[in-house]
Amino acid sequence: MSGSKVEIGAITPANLQQLRVLNVATLPVRYSDKFYNELLDIYDRDYLQFAFVNGFVVGGVCARIEDHPEMASKKRLYIMTLNVLAPYRRNGIASKLLDHIVKLAEKDENIQDIYLHVQTSNQVAKSFYERHNFEDKGIINDYYKRIDPPHCFLLVRNLRQES
Repeated sequence: MSGSKVEIGAITPANLQQLRVLNVATLPVRYSDKFYNELLDIYDRDYLQFAFVNGFVVGGVCARIEDHPEMASKKRLYIMTLNVLAPYRRNGIASKLLDHIVKLAEKDENIQDIYLHVQTSNQVAKSFYERHNFEDKGIINDYYKRIDPPHCFLLVRNLRQES
């Protein structure tokens, strides 16, 4: 991949099926047709991005803004998916995607934190997020319904001091 430039670009109706292909190739979880059909209509498109190398999709991130459960006036960002095709891993692509959405979230003063779930067997992903200032907040047992192990780590990155 040396010399190839990584570009971040929007997930759109025209390229949405590429997200399905990327997710099937890289994630143990299978998302429903409803997930893909509603993605662009329900969520803020700024948090739905692809990573392109030489015009080809090699990674993506999908995140959504949610109400914060502990702070009535605040929001939080949930990372639904962050993935990179295997041949392109270890080239900073996931970091670039993550940095993109973190910077967006930091600009929104209503967003208090960012969180996600990582399957307990995926130590590589857990380490990646910990290197990006996410903290392990514990294990949620039986979070996943159709994959083994079904347990996940809850990882959270605070963006600002609680007010």
